[in-house]
Amino acid sequence: MHFSLVKLNPPESQPSHGFDDVILPLFHALSRLGYKAEILFNRVNPKSRNIVFGSCISPARAGRMLPPGSIIFNLEQISPDSKWCNAQYLAQLRAFSVWDYSGANIDALRRHGVRDLTHVPLAYVPEMTRLKPEYPQDVDALFYGLITERRDVAIRALHGAGVHILASQDAFGDLRDKLLAHSRLVLNIHHFVPARLEIVRLGYVWANKKAVVSERGADTEVPAHLEEACLCTLLMKSLARLCRGFWPTKDAWKKQPLRVLPPSLPCAWKIVWKRLSDAEIFLRVRLWHGVQRAEGKKI
Repeated sequence: MHFSLVKLNPPESQPSHGFDDVILPLFHALSRLGYKAEILFNRVNPKSRNIVFGSCISPARAGRMLPPGSIIFNLEQISPDSKWCNAQYLAQLRAFSVWDYSGANIDALRRHGVRDLTHVPLAYVPEMTRLKPEYPQDVDALFYGLITERRDVAIRALHGAGVHILASQDAFGDLRDKLLAHSRLVLNIHHFVPARLEIVRLGYVWANKKAVVSERGADTEVPAHLEEACLCTLLMKSLARLCRGFWPTKDAWKKQPLRVLPPSLPCAWKIVWKRLSDAEIFLRVRLWHGVQRAEGKKI
């Protein structure tokens, strides 16, 4: 079987890189399973099985262009607070096969009447690890992603508390990699609450040995194998304390760039890095399961 990984954007928009951290690992994982794969932008291949990203942006247009048998890979959080959880997008999900990375999303989609669902968790492939440690880590904390009002309040508070934080909502590709290389840790703040842990963004961070300090609410969904992947706090006001505590002295990173935190505050990337080889195997197993269903085979 041949797979086309399709990125959809409105025709008037610049090509989006927001899905690349899922599409590129999926491309390599499919290749490892022995399948042919290609990446397309704003077009489908009628002769292959299309796995579609970004159809939520323009569901009506996507519905017209997608051939029967297409798979929609949903990466949006299915929540009443999400603008993507609308009647038009949900109707599209009911009309096609759906892959989703989140168990909570799967449950929510079932409640919305979506039936053809496959859980395909996000995991690691070696091609994700590509940062070169050739830059000084002169940024205390990096935030990248959409800067909403909620996130802006937290970022300004951190800056006011003395954390040298860099925030960007346009960091993709080489620019994102350079910012990551300069940063001692990555800050994760939810877009809205309740929330899923933002593993679509954080997977690449962990794969490149960067620690994560994250907000985590009482109702934040965190996969069991990532329970210790972040240094988390329930209180937004504690983020600054955690960021400052991660690097106790100005030049600590030169002597101890991978500082081990006390057992009660596990160091994010060290735990995740030990599990990456297992995660790659897990990805292949789950992806194989999804592919088998896509081929109409009984598991």
